[in-house]
Amino acid sequence: MPQFEAPSVELTQGFVRATGWVKDMITCGGENHFPAEIEAVLATRPNVAQVAVVGMPDEKWGEVIAAFILSGTAPDVADLRAHLSAHKTPSVWVQVQECPLTGSGKYRSSPSASSISQVGKLI
Repeated sequence: MPQFEAPSVELTQGFVRATGWVKDMITCGGENHFPAEIEAVLATRPNVAQVAVVGMPDEKWGEVIAAFILSGTAPDVADLRAHLSAHKTPSVWVQVQECPLTGSGKYRSSPSASSISQVGKLI
């Protein structure tokens, strides 16, 4: 069955909620994660002005979850982890000074492990 470029939906108590585009889905160890879900939780935390969650290639897991956090001060990773379930918690945390976004508000490109030092610092 082909995957269509359409938003995924979640049915809850008779309501439909869009959770993200199929092409943005992160597959980590056989589990599928939508960046928008993780971003929504992280964006509510103190010291997080903006966040972009992307999948980064990984030899063992296929992809790992990486969070790029725009913040003036280093956010408390322990606090951020406490508000996410273990399987949705990013493996890579990067503090950035700016999030390069497209006109539609999407993160401009998926960074690689080698480019992290160019966009920010690991936290």
